[in-house]
Amino acid sequence: MKKFFCLLTAAIVMMVFASGMCLAAQDLDKNNPIDKAFAKDFEKASATAEINYVAEKYHDAWEAELKNAAAQAKKEYKFKEDKQRVDDLVAAYKKLGKIAFDLEMLKWGDTDQNPKDRSFGTGGPGAAVIAEADILKDATIKLIEHMTKGDGESTYKFIYKGKGAELDKIRNQ
Repeated sequence: MKKFFCLLTAAIVMMVFASGMCLAAQDLDKNNPIDKAFAKDFEKASATAEINYVAEKYHDAWEAELKNAAAQAKKEYKFKEDKQRVDDLVAAYKKLGKIAFDLEMLKWGDTDQNPKDRSFGTGGPGAAVIAEADILKDATIKLIEHMTKGDGESTYKFIYKGKGAELDKIRNQ
């Protein structure tokens, strides 16, 4: 009976630890400086040109953050082959981002037309850039999670210090 309670206690501790790790990843998905900075801009953007502008800035922010996260992750390794694995992961996510872009454009296109001659709705480019940015965000979070130590604490510091696309400033120009 004593052995059963020890095993049960160990299982509970492991579940609590694992759920904390998952919670940290979920928090990072919603609680990061880039999404916080762009939230107001995405809410306010209404014209297609504004949405496209905000989407591009958002994409650029995640692309820069991914580059930084990859550089930080590679510092943890001394062998070229190990660093190459980080580069391979980034390359795979970037390729996936391009596919997500193209797939999102299909939602905005006339799929009865030949792809070479296909027309797209005006919302397509902005939505497609956001789809690609979301993949870059996923890659960045994956690398940050990779750098998270066993205690659940990450030493990663976001480089993004911006204020989003600052749509209000652009509108006032």
